[in-house]
Amino acid sequence: MHQMSERGKQMRTVGDNIRSLRNAKGMTQTELGKKCGMADSQVGAYERNECVPRKRNIERIAVALGVSAKDIAKEENKNEDD
Repeated sequence: MHQMSERGKQMRTVGDNIRSLRNAKGMTQTELGKKCGMADSQVGAYERNECVPRKRNIERIAVALGVSAKDIAKEENKNEDD
């Protein structure tokens, strides 16, 4: 089994996914918050990984972004060297 060094390994989080998908749609945190019925500060807290959204909030964000909840909820390793 191939293992990466710890130096180049970082976990992609739910917050990273929200930020990436939001940016890909050209939306601000305020716009996303309005579409989801939540404050932009809450969206920001999710993106900064200060808290993890509950399942129902992941679903609301997914609908607003036009993606599946699985696209937001998946966490995977990412390589910082990429």
